[in-house]
Amino acid sequence: MTPLLYVLIGPAAAAGAIVRYGIDRAITARTQRFGLGIVVTNVLACFLMGLTWQAWAGHGAAWALIATGFLGGMSTFSTAVLDAAVEIRSRPRISLALIALGLAACIGAFVAGAWLMRG
Repeated sequence: MTPLLYVLIGPAAAAGAIVRYGIDRAITARTQRFGLGIVVTNVLACFLMGLTWQAWAGHGAAWALIATGFLGGMSTFSTAVLDAAVEIRSRPRISLALIALGLAACIGAFVAGAWLMRG
């Protein structure tokens, strides 16, 4: 990897984080469901990661910018866990289900994206 690629990964990650924030805010504003926006964003990022993995894994710069940069910034397991932790006292079952279903959906989305790209 070149030094320029290291510099470009940062803005790609920032762009992914901005997309994550926008999707989360839009879904939360419409549904009033705390945590749902992050789950949806993570599932979408995992689906896109599956597509990307099949298309560009091992292709250096494209892989690094899209997978590590943009999609790495877009997805966030730590925020999903934080959302569940905030809600766990008032709604423990829903919080635990959010984590479990979110993880299962992310794995399924990744597999679906990879399968779709493999064709």
